[in-house]
Amino acid sequence: MPTKNFFKVPNAAENCAVTSIVEVCQWRGVHQADNIAYRFLNNGLDDCETLTYGQLLARLQTIAGQFDVGDGGERAILLFPSGFDYISSFYACLFAGIVAVPAYPVVSHSEHVRLRVIIKDCKPRYILTTSALKDALLQWLEKEGLAQAAFKIIVVDELVALNIEPRQIISLGEVAFLQYTSGSTGNPKGVIVTNRNLLHNSAVIYRKFEHDANSSVVSWLPPFHDMGLVGGIIQPLFAGFTANIMSPMTFLRRPLRWLQAISLYGATSSGGPNFSYKLCAKHFSNKQMDGIDLSSWRVAFNGAEPIRAQTLKSFFELFSPYGFSHEAFYPCYGLAESTLFVTGGGPREVYQQVSIDSVQLSLGRAEHVVEHPDAKTLVGSGQVLGNKVVIVDPRDRRVLNDRDIGEIWVSGESVAQGYWQRPEESEVVFQAITQDGQGPFMRTGDYGFFDGQELFITGRLKEVIIINGKNYFPSDIESSVQALSSAFKADAGAAISIEAQGEQLVVIQEVERSQRNAHSVEILEALIKEHCFTAHGIRPHDVICVDQSHIPKTTSGKIKRLQVRQDYLQGKFRSAEA
Repeated sequence: MPTKNFFKVPNAAENCAVTSIVEVCQWRGVHQADNIAYRFLNNGLDDCETLTYGQLLARLQTIAGQFDVGDGGERAILLFPSGFDYISSFYACLFAGIVAVPAYPVVSHSEHVRLRVIIKDCKPRYILTTSALKDALLQWLEKEGLAQAAFKIIVVDELVALNIEPRQIISLGEVAFLQYTSGSTGNPKGVIVTNRNLLHNSAVIYRKFEHDANSSVVSWLPPFHDMGLVGGIIQPLFAGFTANIMSPMTFLRRPLRWLQAISLYGATSSGGPNFSYKLCAKHFSNKQMDGIDLSSWRVAFNGAEPIRAQTLKSFFELFSPYGFSHEAFYPCYGLAESTLFVTGGGPREVYQQVSIDSVQLSLGRAEHVVEHPDAKTLVGSGQVLGNKVVIVDPRDRRVLNDRDIGEIWVSGESVAQGYWQRPEESEVVFQAITQDGQGPFMRTGDYGFFDGQELFITGRLKEVIIINGKNYFPSDIESSVQALSSAFKADAGAAISIEAQGEQLVVIQEVERSQRNAHSVEILEALIKEHCFTAHGIRPHDVICVDQSHIPKTTSGKIKRLQVRQDYLQGKFRSAEA
């Protein structure tokens, strides 16, 4: 936690106090030079490369030497796949006072659009990349009409070693990086994260996860998203233990490689969104799990998307014979606007789960009931540490009582400074004041409630469907629809609302390619309509079952429901049989 104008560094000398995460890197690079900072798992397992703290310091100094003197505060876009070039370049920016902007090499159309938005928004002076990606980058820039812009492209794997002196003064208030949001509810926005934000959130994670020098992490998470960057790359360096990194593509192609790596390296902390646990359960294989020991895994964090009780149950049933402990599950909540982490439980504590009356939930109140088919099961996201969280009625800004559902507001040193070049939106989101004068708070845009000290998340404010005065959360409708049939692709549907003589429900759902011949799309659409009425009390205005890959998603896999609504109104969705 902060002491005056600096932060103490864990697992370092008693007098080691810093104002930037890169100063942690410098200290470890000198005093723990031979310790392994990062291990990159080329095949997800034992084919690996290592990077010591000393090597990391040398690499980041070489890259930092490429920035022009006097360019402090300029932006540098990082275009790399997972690996040491990305990690070294990120720290090099902080070393030189350049604002890092994590991005990703363009592959799909959605990534083209995202990168274009980021470049136009942050107006970078530098683009850092590799020799393997340089030609494709130049071609893309020219195609986009950006080739003549004032970019200095730095190819980091072609540089000659340099040794430059560190800056003498680094302010806690200095901007460290811009974390662009996923864009699930609009265009990506650059969240302004300072050195203070980053160090404070790192200290909170360190305490909540009970990390120490003997901890170890395995991370497959994309490094250009907050969970992968702050949790998978920065936290291990802050805490002083080794991070074992694998490419997200390695995990997606062979999900059980993640668990094999946890076993091989004795990882104590690892995790991801709910879908990652679901994917492991789906691809479970006795053969691939032969000899696997998950008993070292103390913190299996789960966040960034709705946490499903059924997913946790299925995962535990399959992997407990291999040493996985039920107490390892670590549901948590966070967002880029709070650097990363907001709430979480304690290691070796059983997560909280409650059954809530569905009717009362739709009316804004979380009332406990005995489990029954119409009840809604929610998994808690833990407790607050180091920040302040209140639940507020977004209509009148009144602070709500226990188990009343409202918008989640957060304040504290982890809360970012606003959105890059968006002063009006920053004022609305980051300077919110409650009816009784508390604040300022950051408005998360998420709905939830407190049950005692435990925070429960119910949905997104912008995406709530209001019909006949009742609130319906899209993710609830989507998950219940996808449970109806194996023909419905998991995490590939969208429940949206449109205006048609009042607010109306529309459901768009992808159909598994392998199931197309076995099911009539007309029958599947009728099944969804009937289910929405019997399970949720809503008669859908329209239901469309589409082929795979038709639902727009962010680079982190979140459904872009606002884009789905726009596409629907423009008539872009057609039934798979049409």
